[in-house]
Amino acid sequence: MDQGQAIPVAQRNNIGIIGIRAHAAGALADQLDREVTADSQVARDFARSRELSFLKRGPYTTLSQVALRFCLDNPHIATVVPGIKNLAELEEIAACSELPPLESPGTHTSS
Repeated sequence: MDQGQAIPVAQRNNIGIIGIRAHAAGALADQLDREVTADSQVARDFARSRELSFLKRGPYTTLSQVALRFCLDNPHIATVVPGIKNLAELEEIAACSELPPLESPGTHTSS
């Protein structure tokens, strides 16, 4: 199924959405936590995700925070199950619930 259609299909069928890949297999983390080959999909996604660094502004200091807050702010996502590998990640993820909602694209301000 085309991932762009998953949420509308779920909505039409009264099915809740559980976000399980908020960090795109680590691509939206600030650092990869494992060795990957340069030609792997994870390495390519990680490199491309650096273009999203402009989203790290205000209280958001990592792409991980932005990714999780994006899911928390989406009214169509019922819950998010982030992967947690250590206490620091748990603390960062727990703190995201206290961060303000992300700005709408049209309200971008420079910091």
